[in-house]
Amino acid sequence: MNVDAASNQLMDQPAKLGEAPSSARPNSVSFENKKNSSMMGSDPEFLPVDEAFVLDLIRGEQGIELVWTIAPNYYLYKHKFTIRSQNDEQSPLKALTDVAAFGQGLRKTDDYFGRVEVYYHQALASITQGQLLSKNASGQTIEPAYLNVQYQGCADAGLCYPVQTRTLQLND
Repeated sequence: MNVDAASNQLMDQPAKLGEAPSSARPNSVSFENKKNSSMMGSDPEFLPVDEAFVLDLIRGEQGIELVWTIAPNYYLYKHKFTIRSQNDEQSPLKALTDVAAFGQGLRKTDDYFGRVEVYYHQALASITQGQLLSKNASGQTIEPAYLNVQYQGCADAGLCYPVQTRTLQLND
């Protein structure tokens, strides 16, 4: 089965999600077309970025999960994820992308990035409690106050969104 057939078959399956995500977080949207839409007939309608890719944070005793619910015919690039933690607004960011466990994506040949791994329907990144912890200036082990999350995705119809950055508060 070729990649296009596999992605079409995958896109027909419903997303499997343990918990329903919270509502989308508002943000302004800018778009960049990957293909000339006049060659595709009529101009397709595209979703606002926070409807195409809904990010939710799920906390558990073992750590956290970042869950992106992805609209049909949209996908996220695995290589564009960046996850960092921060103790407070003045502290340096701690990289967590390399320790996060990501689910298996689908291989795709992209017009700009070549051979890549992408996620349709849902992307999941798990970070254990131990990986979240860091030391403050006085040497105490603390949980970070914020996560800085970056991601980028596209629509199959040819629209690519710019890299999105979200800051998620971990402490209630």
